Amino acid sequence: MLILTLQIKIIIDRIDTAKNKEVEIKEIVKNPINNYLTELILGAHWKYHTQLCLYDGNRPPFHDPVLVVANKVLYPFTLFRNYPDLPATISLYKSIYPNNPTSFDCNCGIHEHLFDN
Repeated sequence: MLILTLQIKIIIDRIDTAKNKEVEIKEIVKNPINNYLTELILGAHWKYHTQLCLYDGNRPPFHDPVLVVANKVLYPFTLFRNYPDLPATISLYKSIYPNNPTSFDCNCGIHEHLFDN
């Protein structure tokens, strides 16, 4: 888990410092492990959970423990990558992963209750 977290940090640094993010990401995802991690990075917060919360209702439909651990190790008190512009990230995700779903018919946990009345 920690090795994957370190690799996520390396990928984030490469993306953040790239002049052309899309070209850099296309180079990064040629490696299968980096492809998997990059998909998690670009899908953080809108596609993938980044933390465990027993109280939230509507939230992203997918959970991947690697992303949750990476979030807590790399960004313990902020959102994953401290996203300044989530719509741009979603657009980049759609460009890199055009065949992956980006809308979901899911209201994960919306009817769950911690305690039944």
